[in-house]
Amino acid sequence: MSSDIEKEFDYLDVDLIVPSLTNPRTNFPEDYIDELATDFKRRGVDTPITVRPLPASRLAETSNTTGRRPTHEIVFGECRWRGCKRGELPKIPARIRKMTDEQVLEAQLVENLKRKDLTDLEEAEGYQRLIEKTGIRKEDIGEKIGKSRSYVYARLKLLDLGATGREAMRTGKIDFSVALLIARIPNAVLQNKALKEVLKGSTEWIGGQEIQQALTYQEAAALIQHDYMLQLKDARFNIKDATLIEGVPGCKTCPKRTGANPDMFEDVKGADVCTDPQCFHQKEQAHDARQVDEAKAAGKSIIVGKAATELHGHTHMANAGFTGHKRLDDAADSPVSGTPLRKLIGAQMKAEGIQEVLIEGRKKGQMIACLPNDVANRLIQIAQNQAMAKGDGEKSKTTDQALIDLADRREDERTKKAQEKAEGRYEQAWRDQLVKRTWEEMNNIDEHFFTDDVHRFLLLRELHGLSTDDHTALCTLLGLGQVGASASVREQAIKTDRPDLMHLLVIMQRDAGKDDRYYDYTAEKSIENAGLMLVAKAVHGEAAMKSLIKQEQAEAKALHLAPKKSVTKSQKPPAPNSPAAQANGVRGEEKKSSGRKGKISAEEAQRGIATAMQGSEASASAPGGAVAPTSLAKLDPVQAWPFPIRAGASEKTNPGSAKALQSREAAAPAAATGQQVDQAAVQDPLFDKALAFIKKAKSASVRPLKAKLGVSSERAMKILAELETAGHVGPMKTNAPREVLV
Repeated sequence: MSSDIEKEFDYLDVDLIVPSLTNPRTNFPEDYIDELATDFKRRGVDTPITVRPLPASRLAETSNTTGRRPTHEIVFGECRWRGCKRGELPKIPARIRKMTDEQVLEAQLVENLKRKDLTDLEEAEGYQRLIEKTGIRKEDIGEKIGKSRSYVYARLKLLDLGATGREAMRTGKIDFSVALLIARIPNAVLQNKALKEVLKGSTEWIGGQEIQQALTYQEAAALIQHDYMLQLKDARFNIKDATLIEGVPGCKTCPKRTGANPDMFEDVKGADVCTDPQCFHQKEQAHDARQVDEAKAAGKSIIVGKAATELHGHTHMANAGFTGHKRLDDAADSPVSGTPLRKLIGAQMKAEGIQEVLIEGRKKGQMIACLPNDVANRLIQIAQNQAMAKGDGEKSKTTDQALIDLADRREDERTKKAQEKAEGRYEQAWRDQLVKRTWEEMNNIDEHFFTDDVHRFLLLRELHGLSTDDHTALCTLLGLGQVGASASVREQAIKTDRPDLMHLLVIMQRDAGKDDRYYDYTAEKSIENAGLMLVAKAVHGEAAMKSLIKQEQAEAKALHLAPKKSVTKSQKPPAPNSPAAQANGVRGEEKKSSGRKGKISAEEAQRGIATAMQGSEASASAPGGAVAPTSLAKLDPVQAWPFPIRAGASEKTNPGSAKALQSREAAAPAAATGQQVDQAAVQDPLFDKALAFIKKAKSASVRPLKAKLGVSSERAMKILAELETAGHVGPMKTNAPREVLV
């Protein structure tokens, strides 16, 4: 502001002052004016307002006022003037200056920029009026107010915001940063569309309520750059062409290109980004139409509509090729990486007069130059031969060498594929012969080949097909605990010294579900619980198995299907584990399992399985469908395994031979005649040491005993079963050690 402006101070009549027509501030909150009025009535006005003598241009406008005519116009301080009027104060202190319209506008702008409550839109409108009234440049505004050029440009850009966007900004739905993102979209329709997407935002559940939240600045910026800006490098038309649309410049000189106003698009990477998608797509359409007209004039083949769609194949990828054709200008269809096909065979196409085929792409109207595969491959071969025939001085540094490298690479690939096929045939051939020779030898030797290693291999493979429920059930049966069931069962399969029995157990468990069925293609029928029945029949014999099934079905029916009767306290049966219950044959209620046979108790499972896997007589049968073998002889894996036993085999090579069976049967107890096995004959050598340990520890459980004796879990369970049979410890309890009775 010039220094020759006259200054004067006075108390002026409030009624002789009028507000300025150029004040950037247009919002005067009523509650704020009321606060000023109350304060002024109490202690007066401390800060004078600034006024100028009423300009001649406003004499006609103010001549209609009643009483005395106004004498001064406010430069800044309108809020204080309104507070005095509201508080009915007759006079107000004022600093009087003689100023031109341009000086007033500049002073108002600078003064109001110091106020915190000036909105961004009010600020932008003030800049615009300053430019219109004084002709000041945008760059000079920044210098006068101490702001950067990008700051001024950003505020002025808000004026490109449509009415809907301005209203959203005034009401606080969007802030300045998001409003600027939308204002940079040069199309009103797209602005409104983007604004709706930003305000729609995302839905979140907060405090049990569905809350709609607008997009953040980062989310809005990502949305607008992705959906409302386009990379010019991806344009299929010449971005320098100013003839595509009449009156529209080429993209390189377009003011809507980000590079034309880098201060406004500091957040956008790259100068060649189009901010007007509508114009961009119009140029694409004009380019496609021109391309079709030129192709028709040149007599080229054109494939559009349904015929083109059939060549798209089943993929919806935007950059996918065409069935039976190669694209000339897309390096993805070229045999040389990074080099379009046209560059390799363009000269040969021209020499032979071959015309390209235009196929409509996945974007309607987009025409893509192609050649049929057979034509393209023939031309590639010719170009390769020509490149290889040229002398060193005639060769191109890039294209010819690329073709020669391609020929060498293809020859190497053919040689490599031939070598790989030969190696593959070799690797398979010796394996096939090994299978053949081994099978022939197996038929020539009368021996049994199911060793523990074979059983363990089959067992581990079988475990891969089990469900989580099956693994959990096996953990219960084997007394391994419920945590990490799959790993626990696998570890047990690796270390057990009876993989044959565990394999049979897994076969039973796999096929023990109530819905498990197996289709026997030989018998052409479906068999229920095939694996379970096969093993049970081998262990018990067919007649005994049928009897056992009937017995278990009767007990399960009574437990699960019998109607419940109301029982009085005096009639209530004894607890399942009480001596009275055991004497009367009362069994603890089994827990239901999901879709599989009823679970047996931990005590029964551990006793039955441990005894079975150690090959000694089980102390109790396993209810609920589980099989508790009765003797080592009956549990022999060869007897339980459905493979024929060859006569004349040795006892050592064939544990299932007649001689081996006779030896084991002679040593086994005669269960059919009711004979009892001598306790001393089967008692574990560590029995006495175990008895001494539990007496001292006053506790009997598997883990401490296993650690003390240095034996496996199976052997520790067997010893505990023997101690129970001898009356030294009580039966196993769920989640508790056995009771020591000595």
